[in-house]
Amino acid sequence: MREDICRDQPQEFQRLEKLREYERQAYQDGYQRIAGIDEVGRGPIAGPVVAAAVILPGDFCLAGVNDSKLLSEKKRLEFAKIIKLEALAWSIAAVSSRRIDEINILQA
Repeated sequence: MREDICRDQPQEFQRLEKLREYERQAYQDGYQRIAGIDEVGRGPIAGPVVAAAVILPGDFCLAGVNDSKLLSEKKRLEFAKIIKLEALAWSIAAVSSRRIDEINILQA
């Protein structure tokens, strides 16, 4: 289990536990699955908007995970592989700039 990997690094485990405060509260409120989501491209005038969502097991822990902009490409690819393998569900979707012009960014 990946949690053991995090527990071997106490400072990293504490950092990740702090990030999971909202998640823990949602579980306490009775939610059984929590999806993490992110998007890129909403600000640019041209180009697609890409969004991703993932549902991970409640005890999932991946030491070193962080904002993707703070990770090297190699580390992002490594983490993506692990996350896809261990996820309960994941999805990535893209909407072209042409489609955004047709339906509005809020509908994309």
